[in-house]
Amino acid sequence: LSVARGMIYKFFLHVNGRSDDKDYGGDKIDETGKIVRKMLSSGYDCTFTRKSPIQSIRSFACNDSTYPVSFPIPKTDSRLLSSGEAKYTLDYDLPTNGLHGALIIATSAAVIFRSIDVEAALRISGIVDVITAEDIPARNSILPYKPDCEEKDEMLFLKPGDLVPCIGACLGLVVGRSRKNVQDVARSIRVKYEACEDSTRGIFSLEDAIRAKSVFTSLEPKIRGDVETGLLKSPMRLNGKVFTGGQKHFYLENQNTIAYLEEGGRLTIRSATQSITTTQSVISSVLGIPSHKIDVIMKRTGGAFGGKITRSFHCAAAAAVAACKTKCSIHVSIPQA
Repeated sequence: LSVARGMIYKFFLHVNGRSDDKDYGGDKIDETGKIVRKMLSSGYDCTFTRKSPIQSIRSFACNDSTYPVSFPIPKTDSRLLSSGEAKYTLDYDLPTNGLHGALIIATSAAVIFRSIDVEAALRISGIVDVITAEDIPARNSILPYKPDCEEKDEMLFLKPGDLVPCIGACLGLVVGRSRKNVQDVARSIRVKYEACEDSTRGIFSLEDAIRAKSVFTSLEPKIRGDVETGLLKSPMRLNGKVFTGGQKHFYLENQNTIAYLEEGGRLTIRSATQSITTTQSVISSVLGIPSHKIDVIMKRTGGAFGGKITRSFHCAAAAAVAACKTKCSIHVSIPQA
């Protein structure tokens, strides 16, 4: 609402600036053809051409009665952010014995997941371990625990024999000494699938979803006015179809988590998440340890658009499981490409 009010305020100032009001004045053109625009409230003139509009300046009067609204107050950490001094989760260093982790994701959907060639991966130099569903101490789910919530609703790692629900489903975690090395191995590791019966045919397009009657029942269309009458009265109508492709993961900061194994069986989780309390709850249920033994730290999040509310749980839970098994600090990150 404040943004809308600000835009309306600027609109009226703009209109007043083009009027003949003696307090504002209008635009003028000098003898060289340049536009001379009188500032709305600063008392200064600004000269610019069409080729260099970024040279224009506009200022607004501040109202003491509405402080701090309308005042040019810098963001508290703007200097840190603009200078690169601000640290995000991805910027923190691992301890000397720290390891990196990369998720193994499914490249096929609507098939049966059978196995991962773990032995072949472990023969590669620098690879320490491959974490799978068998290594999860307690609950194999990244959803917060609820009595009516089943593990299969969203598993941390699929188990052999499970139906792969989508491309990108997590199958395991490659752990090693180099981030690039584990990411390369996670992409190339041999995964065995088995075809499903026709009754479990996958949905890969909008047409497939319509035929299968697979819809989000919680999303009801919002209709305003009489659409049918409006279309009938319209002088021009256009018929056609529009298709959009999938979206790639491209946050300003990758999804990533560092899990530090502390003394006494405690864990410190540094996660790029928008929900630290739920992250703590998910890790607690996955490891089967009390929440008070898990400390979650989130200094700042580098871009999210809601995607780091729940989509950060895979990295966090996987890092926690790997840290407990290897007894080392683990940094799990998802590459942007």
